[in-house]
Amino acid sequence: MSTNDELVTLLDAVRDIVPTLRKNGLEAEERRRIPEENIELLEKAGVFRMAVPRRFGGLALGVAEQSKVISEIARGCPSTGWLTMVWVTSARAAGLYSDRAREGAFGFWKSSIMAA
Repeated sequence: MSTNDELVTLLDAVRDIVPTLRKNGLEAEERRRIPEENIELLEKAGVFRMAVPRRFGGLALGVAEQSKVISEIARGCPSTGWLTMVWVTSARAAGLYSDRAREGAFGFWKSSIMAA
């Protein structure tokens, strides 16, 4: 699958969950915490894989593509969009480390994908 196809698939999955993110937005603001349901929906959609290197089972999307996904998430819940931006930025930074450090940071992705 090409990066563009992966982006389209990811954006479609995110658009499907936007109504639930929006519904949970008030709870996020009141509790000052992202509802667990939002995190689970992002995980199921594959959002947290977008900055993970391909060799670890990620999508390795570029910054422009990641911004499109984050913008779509924020359309549903700005707080969840912000959280996603923070996570993706951290994952992108970890991708710049040495091979050994990347193995430590992303090795669990590879393991969880193999176990599925």
